Amino acid sequence: MELAITDSVTPEGEPSWVVEVALNFPFEWKMLAEPSAGPADRATITALAFSIVVVPPLMEIRHSHVNIKMNGVSIWNYESYKLFISDFIKSSPGKGRGKLKKMAEKLNVHPTLVSQVLSGQKDFSQEHALNVTKFLGLLEKEVEYFFELLFFAKASSNDLKNYHKKRITQLASQGQTVKSRLGEVSELTEDDKIRFYSDWRFVIVWLATSIKDLKHEASLSQNFDIPHEDILRIVDFLLEKNLCERADNGLRMKVNKIHVPSDSPLVMNHHINWRIKSLDFVRSVTPEELAFTAPFSVSKKDFAVIKSRLLDTIQEISKIVSESEPEVVACLNLDHFFVSRG
Repeated sequence: MELAITDSVTPEGEPSWVVEVALNFPFEWKMLAEPSAGPADRATITALAFSIVVVPPLMEIRHSHVNIKMNGVSIWNYESYKLFISDFIKSSPGKGRGKLKKMAEKLNVHPTLVSQVLSGQKDFSQEHALNVTKFLGLLEKEVEYFFELLFFAKASSNDLKNYHKKRITQLASQGQTVKSRLGEVSELTEDDKIRFYSDWRFVIVWLATSIKDLKHEASLSQNFDIPHEDILRIVDFLLEKNLCERADNGLRMKVNKIHVPSDSPLVMNHHINWRIKSLDFVRSVTPEELAFTAPFSVSKKDFAVIKSRLLDTIQEISKIVSESEPEVVACLNLDHFFVSRG
């Protein structure tokens, strides 16, 4: 599976995402978490909407289901590195049986030391902490956040603790973006972005070059109902910018992730383009596809919790995308916003 991701933040701090994907199909979404606030706390009216759409049906589809779970352990939800490690181990297959021993082997220490750290008696050294982050498979920004949690735990004065607490807060804010959850992704120059995101067909053609049955201009034009001369123009751009290349069997995707930062002026047009596209889809949703809209009332605290869970899910989707063999081009639109601004 391949994807292009756009995230945006409103002046009120509300997130909005577009995730264009080429993925195995059908795609099954399971919502496993619900807001937990009582009626008295439900002072904020919010809306959550997302959709998955195949653009358009391309070929005979292999039956393989993907279940997205929203209960993963993310370091961005923790202010203690010890609690994060403990929960990470507990959430592992088999409830983490043998995980602590394997971590100790990675650190080249006795399991007793790891147990003492997690129980609060000791702290990891910086060298041990780095190996822990490698063992847990953390991304670059997550590693930085992990170390700040470590420094805060080891700080011996209030001034030093306050310094690292401030850094933790800053990094946690950065952690509420899509890019921090996905790691390094390719970014075009500003001029190239303007052209690439001016027309949703550029994204579709680029994604389609990852699909084995869509390697030639003629098949791209036929499957997406795009004029052949437009396909030629788009393909020339993709080749020139090294987003795809010509192989013996036709076109082949070269760069498999493109991200538009939330501060890009192109974000708004990109969101609108794909939401307009989804309006065509919702009129004829098939059993394999999904359309979901849920206005609800919730506490502001749980609104933030939901946002964090959604970011975790986007991160998990990215992993699925990276490991999936593309068969179709699809789109996931996701919005989580305040209906009332009072």
